[in-house]
Amino acid sequence: MKKRIHLIAEGAEEENFLDIVSLYGLDGDTYELSYENVGGFGKIPARFSYYFSMERFEYIYLMYDVDNFETCACLSVMNALERILGDMKKVEGISLLTNPNTMQLVASLFFPPDHKIGLKKDVYTPWLKANFENFGPKNYGAHQKQREAIKNGFDADRYEKMLECIGKMSHDYRDYPGSNIYPFLKGLQSKSTKWLYRL
Repeated sequence: MKKRIHLIAEGAEEENFLDIVSLYGLDGDTYELSYENVGGFGKIPARFSYYFSMERFEYIYLMYDVDNFETCACLSVMNALERILGDMKKVEGISLLTNPNTMQLVASLFFPPDHKIGLKKDVYTPWLKANFENFGPKNYGAHQKQREAIKNGFDADRYEKMLECIGKMSHDYRDYPGSNIYPFLKGLQSKSTKWLYRL
């Protein structure tokens, strides 16, 4: 029987990234992955609490940005989740965090593992235009057309290359750049399900 994983995503960038993961990084014989964009990190705790109380999914994960750990809005989310679960280790076990944000994962394809892409989205535009067809003339703003261009710019080989590059980043979301998502992404390709974190 497939393991059912539901992922609560902060926003459109995370949803787009998970579209790519579902297309090229999922062992569909072992896992059933569903996900939703809740439209803002502040909505994550309430949505999680709803699903957690219903016991609707075997496994629930949360994907949201660190942005800036020192002034980290993500800490308010983590603290709210700790009040629900009673244990910060459990919160970290189900939280997929990238510092500064999910676009750093895509950027890992084109820059060294310690390259800081920053938080100003307009600076992403040159390298996105250079590497993704039909990106459009506007500065990056996570618009639908731009997200589709990024998604359509992936194939299985490019996804594996990105995964390899993410693996070279720091796996500590407190580092800038850094992300703890790599074991999750590798796990989705594995027949073994021992890596899954069950509350």
